[in-house]
Amino acid sequence: MHKRERCSTKLYQVEKNEKAWIGNLKVKSLRRVPSLHESLPAPAILGLGERVCVQVLNGVENFRRWRLLIFTLLFSLSSSKNHGAPMGPHKHCDDGESDISIDWDPESTTEYTCTGDRVEPDLNYVPSEECDKDPEAAFHECYPRRITYNGIPTSGMHRPVWAAYGEYKYCPPQRWLHNLEHSAIVMLYHPCVNETEANPLKKLLSRCVRRHLITPSKLLNISRPFALLTWGCKLIMSTVNLTLAEKYIRDHARDGPELKTYSSGRYNVGLINSASTPRGSDYHDSLICPKAGKEYQEYKEKEKKTVRNRRAIQKRLDETAFMAEALLEEAENKAYLVTR
Repeated sequence: MHKRERCSTKLYQVEKNEKAWIGNLKVKSLRRVPSLHESLPAPAILGLGERVCVQVLNGVENFRRWRLLIFTLLFSLSSSKNHGAPMGPHKHCDDGESDISIDWDPESTTEYTCTGDRVEPDLNYVPSEECDKDPEAAFHECYPRRITYNGIPTSGMHRPVWAAYGEYKYCPPQRWLHNLEHSAIVMLYHPCVNETEANPLKKLLSRCVRRHLITPSKLLNISRPFALLTWGCKLIMSTVNLTLAEKYIRDHARDGPELKTYSSGRYNVGLINSASTPRGSDYHDSLICPKAGKEYQEYKEKEKKTVRNRRAIQKRLDETAFMAEALLEEAENKAYLVTR
């Protein structure tokens, strides 16, 4: 094979690999980088000598060494000013597996181990529901930058990869805050509470919605050890009040700005039990806290009736349009005969 042909073939292979790498990234600005054949005129490629070919290939290799830096720059430029990095796993940002010890070291048991006395609830404390009038914007922050919070967060900065739904031995707020953005409900309980007190609230939440997450947390005051969180709101309780908790779930289960993101997250470190669809509802949580299968059947029948009504209306509209078209055609024929 001629030297120039070998050079052109090699350039094509290198470019193909680069395009494949770029194609796997969900960053639009990076895909707009001109390809090797676009940046060099065709005669230059076809007429490359061996020495020039080697120089060009060396330049390509240097580009591959520097592409992490280029990716970081373009990644920051492509990120929304209000939303940060794109949602979901990205190798050089957050894949749900690497660098997770920045938020919480999985080898540590401190966050979910009771190191003091068991909880003595404040019986004089009235459960409080607090909602922010203006929740912080949802912003996705990449590793290795740290994210810290003052108190219990219900909105604001978090990681691009959200957590799988279910119960955890521990899940850091940098993860479950993203779940709140997707209209999930998070239950927090202090590690020092008695399991018999926490279990009824866990069962209620898992019966009400599929998109839920349960985790111990020392962000809670030990005298007020239970909390239900939704986007921009939280219910703090000293003892479990199931009636109040169910009302809160029904009122706020669809508060998240990304309600229609139904899929479970990729992060699952510390997951004990995966969430399942509540009996009487569906994958999309169409019914919140369904009482029985009968309620779900009534909902589906109502949905079917709505679809039938829409089809009937569309059929009548089609028939009317057909009749109008026939009348118009008849009128045109009569007008034509009159003019003759």
